[in-house]
Amino acid sequence: MKLLKQLWKAALIAGFVAASGAAVAAEPFKLLNPAQAVETKGKVEVIEFYWYGCPHCYHLEPKLNAWLAKLPKDVAFRRIPAVWNPRMEAHAKLFHALESLGLSEQLHGKLFDATQKDNIETHDKDTVANWLSKQGVDKTKFLASYTSFGVENQARRDGQLTRSYQVTGVPAFVVGGKYLTNVGDAGGEEQLFQVLDKLIGEERKALKPAAKK
Repeated sequence: MKLLKQLWKAALIAGFVAASGAAVAAEPFKLLNPAQAVETKGKVEVIEFYWYGCPHCYHLEPKLNAWLAKLPKDVAFRRIPAVWNPRMEAHAKLFHALESLGLSEQLHGKLFDATQKDNIETHDKDTVANWLSKQGVDKTKFLASYTSFGVENQARRDGQLTRSYQVTGVPAFVVGGKYLTNVGDAGGEEQLFQVLDKLIGEERKALKPAAKK
């Protein structure tokens, strides 16, 4: 019985070591198949899939902003609201409504604070319209944009893109339409930006032959 216990313990340890080794050896990103078309030609495209209701996205935001401030000119960054359910679709409509008014970048951080820190129900159309009016946004114009056919379509498209890019959690980042990574796969928040920098470098090299042609 004692020998059996020793063998079982040894097998357990071996299994743990093997699993740990596999985790270390895993790539810090996923290669999308099929790759997705980029929106900005001639530049390295980086997309962030996010959600205002995500505490992880909120926690990452200051570090992301610091990284964006140093982004090279040949890199194009854009945000796409991830959509899996009605609440996330409401936040997508909020983003695109403000985008149509030229206010998305100005209010992006404030909306994270309102949602995560102040517990304001920014997914509710009327609640967020009242909050936005206090930020100096024309409530009538916002509601007209929020309920417009164009914004409805964009929010639906966000759901399609979330599936096409195989995003299953946020925040998630895609480089060049082909590399998908996140904080967990990268091994931490600091490592995430190191991985993104390396992937940008790889995509930059891939773009050079195309530019010569």
